[in-house]
Amino acid sequence: MSESMQCWICYSDSDEEWVRPCQCSLVCHESCLLYWIAENEQRKPWKQVRCPQCASTYQLAEKQSLSLSVLNVIRNAALTAVPYVGGLCLGGSLFISATTYGAYTVLTLFGNKQTEQWMNDTPSWAWKTWITLPAISVALVASQWKGADLVLPSIAFMLPHYTNGYPSYGVLLSWLIVTRSVYRFLLHAIRQWLSWRIRSDMGVKDGRAIQQELDILHGRDRKRDVYGLILSALMDPVISRVVGSYLSHSRSLRRYLPEPIHRNIVGGCLYVLFKDVMSLYYRYERIQQFQSRHIGHYRR
Repeated sequence: MSESMQCWICYSDSDEEWVRPCQCSLVCHESCLLYWIAENEQRKPWKQVRCPQCASTYQLAEKQSLSLSVLNVIRNAALTAVPYVGGLCLGGSLFISATTYGAYTVLTLFGNKQTEQWMNDTPSWAWKTWITLPAISVALVASQWKGADLVLPSIAFMLPHYTNGYPSYGVLLSWLIVTRSVYRFLLHAIRQWLSWRIRSDMGVKDGRAIQQELDILHGRDRKRDVYGLILSALMDPVISRVVGSYLSHSRSLRRYLPEPIHRNIVGGCLYVLFKDVMSLYYRYERIQQFQSRHIGHYRR
């Protein structure tokens, strides 16, 4: 080996044992390469260590042992399976959590009597339980995004068609989804009308100020809180139950809405209406505050 060579690992030309382990121009100290190979085997024990330049596999001369080779195969297989087993365990945990939350939501909205009747009705409910209950949390979270109206109607098929002089709960949910679509259309129309009112001042205001006011109105001035949306969606059934329990104190209302689910749905609708009205009012007040802004003169 030439004395002018430099180790590509430690960048030293010290007089140690030199090796040229592959066909490319990289040379190195044997001790450096052995250390580098050991470090790579710790990070990726299931892969062969190759030259970073020509991708040739390094040939190691080492003691061979049948028992060690078998144990290495088992170890590498276990390390390879860890991400998949971990993902399976995580998915199972999420499925169990979603199923538990779905059962709690059904119990909260429909009451003990109706929930027990469904759970005991094995022929018509058993297979749907493992699909519907985990899907409840997914549907609630998905309902916070646009386009959910195209997916949510499929959930109505999952509900048991139980009738007792009233529309089945599948039909009730379908009506609720249609009502939700109409409500969102009306809410969008109100926002568009407010946008038109803001744009009508274009002649007397700076265009940038107009755009900032529109951003406030449509909630584009602040980053969307994804975690807050998820928490709000998962809390909706609980809040609907609370409002529905207050509505049950009215005898006339109980006469027209005899089942807990009916009052809870009305309670949920009132909560959504109140939340959207307060959201619009909050944005209106912020626009008023924004319009009143001015820079104060510096006073010595």
